[in-house]
Order: sequence, then C-alpha cells, then structure tokens
Amino acid sequence: MEYLKENIGENIKQYIANKGIRQDWVIDRLRIDKEVFYNILNGHGDVYLYEEKIRNLFRIKDPRYFKRDSELSKKLNESSHKRMIVGQDILTSNRGKEFMEVKWFFKRYREVIKKVY
Repeated sequence: MEYLKENIGENIKQYIANKGIRQDWVIDRLRIDKEVFYNILNGHGDVYLYEEKIRNLFRIKDPRYFKRDSELSKKLNESSHKRMIVGQDILTSNRGKEFMEVKWFFKRYREVIKKVY
C-alpha cells in the first residue's frame, strides 16, 4: 500500500512539473498547508483524499490517472508534451502552408460530421 501512495505522489509531482505549474499555485487552489502538500508528494498522509481533489482541480476524470506506474506516466506525459509542441508549431506558422492545410482539413471534417449527424 505504501508503494501505491508513493507512486501517486511521484505521478502528481511529474504531472505538475510537466504542465509547468508552480506547486504554490496548487497549494493555494487546494487550500492546504505546504507541509500537507509535500507529504502527499512523498506518499505520506491522506494521499487518496487529496489525489481526488487534485484530479478535480485539473479536471482529470480518470480515477486511476495518478495510480499508473511511474514509467508509464513519464511516457504518457512526454508524448502529450510532444503533441502539444507540434500543435504549437502549426499554430505559430499561421502564415504558412501547414496552417492552411490544417484549416482546410478541419473545415471539411466539420462538413462531413454535420452530414453524418
């Protein structure tokens, strides 16, 4: 059971770091003491209660999200970060051909969806 608490704490730490969110911000939003928060990150205390509150704060619906194996979480966070960077590259090149192709694709996609439904 201790391993699971530590794993949840580690996954919460990684999630916050990968999102670029300051821990102070999370502490303020949860309205908890710093010591309690750091205990959670280290897998001590009432981890399960605060894990649920943290999931709610970040609007994560999957109740097992932070219970995943740490290595799997690292891979998932890295891949989502890569997707986010690719998306930003497309958006920042809005004068380029890539943006126009993506815009055209989504316009056609919406038309197909409207016809289907």
